[in-house]
Amino acid sequence: AHCSEARLGLGIVLGLESERAPDPLRRRSLALEALAQFTAIHAQSDLAPEARFDRAVMLERVGRRSEARALFARWFARDSTAAAMALRRALDGAR
Repeated sequence: AHCSEARLGLGIVLGLESERAPDPLRRRSLALEALAQFTAIHAQSDLAPEARFDRAVMLERVGRRSEARALFARWFARDSTAAAMALRRALDGAR
């Protein structure tokens, strides 16, 4: 469980840093590192839903859009709350 928390936290930090890096190659490198952290979180972890969502965000950011859409679709299929649906509408509008 602690390893999943550490991976999720590190992935979030790397993802945020990837938004601020001035160099495009560094941005991509940080986004890929974040993606690797989210991918490494075990599917049985309590943090797996958050990791799946964050992984989809990073996939989108590095240009792997079809993979991101598939992962978003699976995430939204599991979470039908009003907040998730509002987020889905926002993401659909941004594409």
